[in-house]
Amino acid sequence: MSGASLAPFVACAEEATPAVATLHDHWLLCPNNILYRNDGQMCDPAANPHGCGHCFRRYDYWADVPGRRTLFSRLTSHVSLFIAPSQALIAQHIAAGYSPARFLRIPHGIQDRPVPADGLSPAIARAVEAAH
Repeated sequence: MSGASLAPFVACAEEATPAVATLHDHWLLCPNNILYRNDGQMCDPAANPHGCGHCFRRYDYWADVPGRRTLFSRLTSHVSLFIAPSQALIAQHIAAGYSPARFLRIPHGIQDRPVPADGLSPAIARAVEAAH
């Protein structure tokens, strides 16, 4: 959905049609979709509910992150299920306020690497632990 309109979700909601979306990045949380800051650190959406504003970018920072997150949350509120390939990706969305019940992990068919607990924020580490 990155770079595309969220109009299909709005249309589904207006027609009471179930919607499912796949997540392969952080487009609900970050204007750059990668949660990567220009200082080389990962951005933590739970620790920065209003957006960090220090995104790694090669262009001018343009997004009102709090407004964008609120809008994306509202426009995807009718999505019954988000499918994601990794538990870490799901945990980041849960830590940012999305309901765990709306996620299903379907792996790509490659073996997952363990996520090091010391590299995660406490909120994300708890979400990962709760999901296992």
